[in-house]
Amino acid sequence: MVNILVLGGTGPTGLALIREALARGHTVVIFARSPSKIPEDISRNPSVIVVPGSLVHEEDIAKAFTQHTPEGGHLQIDAVVSALGPAVTKINPKGHPIAKGYENVIKVANENGVKRFIVLGTASIKDDADKFDLRFQSLVLG
Repeated sequence: MVNILVLGGTGPTGLALIREALARGHTVVIFARSPSKIPEDISRNPSVIVVPGSLVHEEDIAKAFTQHTPEGGHLQIDAVVSALGPAVTKINPKGHPIAKGYENVIKVANENGVKRFIVLGTASIKDDADKFDLRFQSLVLG
């Protein structure tokens, strides 16, 4: 059994990852800005821990890494899986891009001995350094 911290667990990809992890018998910690978006079949699963918080607050992220088992022991996160999507980049306050959120997560993960970090993304995630390319933009919009 593996203990997995999932970022972006309220979107379609994140929910599919969570369901697959649960089907394989893993424990899943879901770090979510909007926990109410998590379907009840997942949020009520005894192998799921939901931690509300924001990527811009390091102390919120730290809570996701310091959860306890139902028996009262410390739950060691084995891997972080991120399915954060482009919607996250739209809601982050100016000056706090998704990269800063990842910086916070990686820092806390390192402090907690986590060595596995899997990040999923799409070409539609924008960055201020991106340059306009008609072919690429057509691909994203298509």
